[in-house]
Amino acid sequence: MGPTGHLCSMELSQYSVAAKLWALIDTAKIGPRAIARLLIEFGSVDGIYLAQVGRLAPSIDAGGAFLGLDAAELLMEKLEALDIRITTVFDMSYPEGFRELNDPPPLIFHRGALPIEGQRVVGVAGSRATREPGIADAVLFGRLMARDGVKIVTGLCGGVNSSTVVGALSENGVAYAVTAGGLAGENPPDLGALARQIVTTGALIGEYPLTIPAGMKLIEAEASANRLLVSLPQAVVIAELSDDSVGARDVAKCCHELGKTLFLLIPERGLTLSESTLGELTECGAIPISFPSEVNTIIKCLG
Repeated sequence: MGPTGHLCSMELSQYSVAAKLWALIDTAKIGPRAIARLLIEFGSVDGIYLAQVGRLAPSIDAGGAFLGLDAAELLMEKLEALDIRITTVFDMSYPEGFRELNDPPPLIFHRGALPIEGQRVVGVAGSRATREPGIADAVLFGRLMARDGVKIVTGLCGGVNSSTVVGALSENGVAYAVTAGGLAGENPPDLGALARQIVTTGALIGEYPLTIPAGMKLIEAEASANRLLVSLPQAVVIAELSDDSVGARDVAKCCHELGKTLFLLIPERGLTLSESTLGELTECGAIPISFPSEVNTIIKCLG
C-alpha cells in the first residue's frame, strides 16, 4: 500500500472491476451519480482509487474503499456460486438504457440473460392490490404482447406486474423483472415459482446483490428500481392503477423525467381513478389507450 493509504496499481490489479466498483458503493458509500462523474474525471475505476485526496470532493473517500476490497471480492465469488451474474458499466452487455440515466448503476446483478439492444420491450406498472377483472386484463395484455414478440419488463411485486408476466409466459413470451430487494431470495416470497420461470428465458435484474444496503428503506430501494424499469423498454404502460398506487405513480414521474413514452390503459369497463390522480398522470404525458381495442398503438410505438 502506498504512503497515502491508497492502493498502488499493482495491488489493485488483483481485484476484479466488479469488486472495485462495489467497494466504492458499499464501503465508501459513493452513489451512482458521483461514481459516474468520477469515472469521467479519472478515466477508470483504478483512476478513482489512485487519485490524490486533494483532487476529490471532501465528501468522497474513494481511497477508503480499499478497506472493503477483500470483502467485495469474496462477495463476487459468492454471487458466482449462486449463479448470480454481474455486469458492469464497462461491459458491452450493459443495457444502453441504463447508460442514458444521469445516475447509472455502476454494476448490476442478474439471474438470467439481460435484454439485447434492439429488442422490442414494453414496461408495465400498476396496482399490487388489483383483483378481478384487473388481473384478467393484465394477463391478457401480457399474452397479446408475447404473441407479437414483445418482451415485458416489470417489477416482481404481485398484482398487475406478476399477472402480466403470467400472461406473457403462457404464450412462451419473455419477461424481465427488476427487483428492489436483492437477488438472494424471492421477492416477494410467494412469487418464487414465477421468478424461476422468468429466468429460463429472461432475467431478474437488481442494483443490489443480496439485500438492500443497511439503513436503506425498502420504499427507497423501490424508487431506485423504478428508474431502471423505465430505462429498459421503449415505452411504459400503466394498467389498473389505484389512487394509492405509489410505485406506479413514481414510474409515471420517471417516464416524464426521462422522456419515455407512457401509456395509460383504459379498460372497456372504465377507470375508477380520482380526477387528481388522472390529472397527475396527464401531467406526466400519459397517453390514454382503450384496452384491448387500441393495444396495437402500443406495439407500433415500439418500432
